[in-house]
Amino acid sequence: MFKLLATIALAACASALPAPQAPNLVELAASVPDLSTLVAAVKAGGLVDTLEGPGPFTVFAPTNEAFAALPDGVLKKLLEPENKPMLDKVLTYHVVAAEAKSTDLKNDEKIKTVEGENVTVNIIGGHVLIHGAAMKNVARVTSADNMASNGVAHIIDEVLIPASLITELLGAEYANPNIIELALSVPTLSTLVTAIKAAGLVDALSGPGPFTVFAPTNEAFKVLPAGVLEALLQPGNKGLLTEILTYHVLSGLAKSSDLKNQGKYKTIEGTNITSIITPQHVYIEGNVRGDFAQVTSADNMASNGIVHIINEILLPKALPALTTSAPTLPNIVMLAESVPDLSVLVSALKAANVVDGLEGPGPFTVFAPTNEAFGKLPTGVLDKLLLPGNKDLLQEILAYHVVEGENRAADLRNNQRIKTIEGGVVTVYINSGHVSIRGNVTGDLANVTSADNFASNGVVHIINEILLPFPVASKLTTPAPALPNIVDLAVSVSELSVLVTALKAADLVEFLEGKGPFTVFAPTNSAFSALPADVQKKLFEPAYKMILQSVLAYHVVSGEARKHDLKNGEHIKTLEGSEVTAIVGGWGRLAIEGKVPHNDANVTSADNFASNGVVHIINKVLLPYPILEKLIAKVEALL
Repeated sequence: MFKLLATIALAACASALPAPQAPNLVELAASVPDLSTLVAAVKAGGLVDTLEGPGPFTVFAPTNEAFAALPDGVLKKLLEPENKPMLDKVLTYHVVAAEAKSTDLKNDEKIKTVEGENVTVNIIGGHVLIHGAAMKNVARVTSADNMASNGVAHIIDEVLIPASLITELLGAEYANPNIIELALSVPTLSTLVTAIKAAGLVDALSGPGPFTVFAPTNEAFKVLPAGVLEALLQPGNKGLLTEILTYHVLSGLAKSSDLKNQGKYKTIEGTNITSIITPQHVYIEGNVRGDFAQVTSADNMASNGIVHIINEILLPKALPALTTSAPTLPNIVMLAESVPDLSVLVSALKAANVVDGLEGPGPFTVFAPTNEAFGKLPTGVLDKLLLPGNKDLLQEILAYHVVEGENRAADLRNNQRIKTIEGGVVTVYINSGHVSIRGNVTGDLANVTSADNFASNGVVHIINEILLPFPVASKLTTPAPALPNIVDLAVSVSELSVLVTALKAADLVEFLEGKGPFTVFAPTNSAFSALPADVQKKLFEPAYKMILQSVLAYHVVSGEARKHDLKNGEHIKTLEGSEVTAIVGGWGRLAIEGKVPHNDANVTSADNFASNGVVHIINKVLLPYPILEKLIAKVEALL
């Protein structure tokens, strides 16, 4: 009886005790060793009292490694007392005056920070990314929903910098592009760029501004009546084209959140446009009946303003009759002759007797190498190609740069394979709006330096490298030293010696010396050393050979995937059978994420080429199983 009473009394006392108090945001950060730099910065900025206040707040908390990744001297500069206002701007750019758990965040959502500027949420394949003001300033949430008594903290792997401090802290190369550069980087705005050039507005829209531009897509231009776009681009209609384009531009910076329902805004052309705001969308109405454009991508920041992409052309007035007579465009050969930097190409076309073909009706697409591109060929090769005895060889090379049909830059797609009139294939790569063309030979990658040079019988894209069809490459030069295969490459790198030992123990050497091609994510010796000691030992014992094979196969992909081929959030199937995920961050960072929580490896050295593929060196061993130790235990139970 006394025991029962005592138990009841203890239970009553226990129920009366208050629940443990959750730490506030500053206390929470102080309890995480990897946030010690952030805590020091919050103290230096005098923000401790604020972040210990009632809130609620959402804090995007950069790790120590994120602060260490800032350019040399920046962290030290921020922590100096005289730079406290600058530090406060950076820190408050990581704070939101409301509680937003990861489940509350929406893709493409723009969130106003305490600093005053927005950050943008991007959700890809379940991964949450936070975009700062600079295009390259992207942080990944590595640990979400760390709850505090006065809000929530999401730990991120990069420091976010507000727009006003980008150039000062990160350098001019990280500053946002100007409006013209931004438009050039967006493939769906290529027609707009062409129109801006034709109207002579490039210098104006590259100026200090600020401007707000409502930018019609290529599809928007296609909706114009047949022949209207072509007529607008002719010199005789330059005045009208200028009117139409300036009707899409406001003086001053107007974010989507600044626009009011039924708000009227005077354009640089002189007349008004009207904004219409609904719960889901922003629309812009022009002066012509039915002239109604939806904003499909808002708040694209530039160094001299902001761009809102729209799906219709706005017109200040009904289109008048257009001048349709225009100078006849030159054919492809005449166009090449008019460009001094294509003079070697013209000489080659003549030497190969292909001038008549490229002056024909077409249409053709020509990837035209510059004089400098020809100059990169090994000494004597160009002279050799121009000799009559090598005419057939020269024809093959030139034909490998020509495609039947007209392919404008806007028509090209990433990873698109295009058959040339030589018979071989070139591959298109598009990265951040920049177009590259890859040939058959390893390392044969040409950047398009000037796209959409129109001719009467097609289009010319100027490139900075010669593309070589595979059968021709070996005939031009003495053979280059053969690349090692993947295993030989690994043997040559001292930091991969444990991986080589593992490949031998798993009997995978012969396989990875095979034809391939393969992509290998190669863990360093330090990566293997980071595994639990008993796991390291057992993996190399004969009894666990099948497990070791599975772990190693989880690092191998069929096919060659260079760094620029990998896309953020892309799921990649390994030879083990399950997937890894590519994480592409700001400043060129690449990580590979495995199935196990927190099993993400940074690529420390990318694009190490082998004769049968490519090797990316990583700093962690990727594990295909949720708990590797459990699998080892199961094997032990069978032994």
